[in-house]
Amino acid sequence: MGDWDVKTQLRFPPRESLVEETVGEFLDGNSRVRRRWVKPEDVDGDPGFQPHDVVVRDATQAKATLTKQGFELVQLPSGVTDLLLEIEAVGLSGFLSGPALDGAEQAEQQGKGKQQLEALAARRMVGPFLMQDSVGINLSCRGFLLRRGGPLGRPLDDGKYDGVANGVHIDQDLDGEPLKSLGINWLFQRIPFLHILNVWTPLHGMAMNPLTVMDVRTIKPGEVVRLRHSSSTNAAGKGGNFTADSLLLPHEPAQEWWWFPRQEYGDALYFYTAETPHSAFSVPAAEEMLASFQAFLGEAKRQGRCPSTPVPDASGIIADQRTPPQSAKLLQQLTQDVDVICAADPIAHLDLLDASIRSISRSSFEMRCGAFVVPYSWFGALVALALCCCAAVVHWAFTGRRRNREKVKIA
Repeated sequence: MGDWDVKTQLRFPPRESLVEETVGEFLDGNSRVRRRWVKPEDVDGDPGFQPHDVVVRDATQAKATLTKQGFELVQLPSGVTDLLLEIEAVGLSGFLSGPALDGAEQAEQQGKGKQQLEALAARRMVGPFLMQDSVGINLSCRGFLLRRGGPLGRPLDDGKYDGVANGVHIDQDLDGEPLKSLGINWLFQRIPFLHILNVWTPLHGMAMNPLTVMDVRTIKPGEVVRLRHSSSTNAAGKGGNFTADSLLLPHEPAQEWWWFPRQEYGDALYFYTAETPHSAFSVPAAEEMLASFQAFLGEAKRQGRCPSTPVPDASGIIADQRTPPQSAKLLQQLTQDVDVICAADPIAHLDLLDASIRSISRSSFEMRCGAFVVPYSWFGALVALALCCCAAVVHWAFTGRRRNREKVKIA
């Protein structure tokens, strides 16, 4: 095992709910996906995924590439990272307007400011980026989301963020909605090297609820099924909810799962929106201790003093070399915070208390981009072809002018 390989559980759809459906409104005759997932009572919400034991492997030294494994770590443009924390400060996810702080007018103004920042971030994402074995060119980016969750995958229901996705899924079926209704699904099926990419980065490190991605080469053929659902209001934007087709797959022992334990703010995980399975997951011992701190500090804030319950002892987990570095760092900081807070009676450090409670969460940013991903071998050939075409045009223009001058002289 690697330095920070993690034994954990991921949630998959059970096989007994996979059904064949080759005709009808749900799957048309041209669809490459031949099966669909039937949720309990066929309604939106938690579709009843089941946990399976997996090992999520440390990808730090794996040299994974987008073109082979289906994911790669790439540095975000500095112009984007400068904006993300400013956008997070607004505290609204996607285009969700959210509850008014001091009335509907202020919420509307806040929403407009957020959308302007998101549009600016999307524009700054456009352009080329280099990877290990290929060149990427973002053509258009949208679908801005901020997600936030607590330890052990617990939701934080503050109405300002999308929740953390705790189930294995692939975000988009290229044959399905909304691409089909928009009339653009054929672009990604027929134009070489054109893909939809997810761009994901943590906003304050990744001490809990990390993202894991699957090596696409370990997907068993024929196992992928379609899930049709209504998008969230946040993801839908101004247009409201719409029908969306994502993909699921059941658990297989041969699947390989990876994560980047040292991923920092600005380190963007690029992966295929329509091909790469992914999910949030829990780092068990560290996140259990973080949940204990969350409960202890929350009770301290409620009582206005340190509670009589024992202070969580994280020394063993911090010292454990298998504890991911960012989890250990946060636990160490929380231990110091508790010492300072409990030294005051009554608590005089409410700002520190609020900051400590808020730190026990994972915030992340994601966006989708339509992009060309061209391997270096093909990129060199395409550049050479473009140069040859330019040379041919220049040669044709030069010889054409020379012939015209010769005709004039003869005349």
